[in-house]
Amino acid sequence: MAFDEVRLPEGLSFGSVGGPEWRTEVVITGGGHESRNAVWSAPRHRYNIAHLIKTPADMTALRAFFFSRQGRLRAFRFKDWLDFGVTDGVIIASAAGGETSAQLVKVYTSGAVSFVRTITKLVAGTVSAKKNGSPFTVTPNNNTGVITFAALAATDQLTATFEFDVPVRFDTDWMAGALDNPGSRSWPDIILVETRDIA
Repeated sequence: MAFDEVRLPEGLSFGSVGGPEWRTEVVITGGGHESRNAVWSAPRHRYNIAHLIKTPADMTALRAFFFSRQGRLRAFRFKDWLDFGVTDGVIIASAAGGETSAQLVKVYTSGAVSFVRTITKLVAGTVSAKKNGSPFTVTPNNNTGVITFAALAATDQLTATFEFDVPVRFDTDWMAGALDNPGSRSWPDIILVETRDIA
């Protein structure tokens, strides 16, 4: 599917409202008991940036971006200011050793439960790695989140520090902009949704 390796301007993302959204089916019996089933194996992030559009300059920048993305057609990068980095995150790999590549992930842990989030959109120039605590050279693919490196031994521990974006698209094909007064512009409910496109 169409993806543009361009980030929504930070001035249009800082202060956005949103985050991860799960899809769960809840069935309630006549006796009030519940059965819950996970529809999605991973959350899909959703954001609203409408309240960030205030000035003519904001609307001009957003209009150009919306035209270039052709509404919902072309996905793009978005910085989630509440969750955009990993510091010394352990790279999950098999115990056999000999790996020369790995998919970067972020691990969220609460109690005994962890969730592993696949990271695909790395921010250029932010990736560094350590092998057993010492600096280690890796080559990142900023568009897939995969890093390549010299072969590891089974006992090696590889960690990485990096920043990432969320792949999103507009959730509408209609730009419902309004001229509130000569110095103010608005567009109610500018929703962005994370994409998990089929290659």
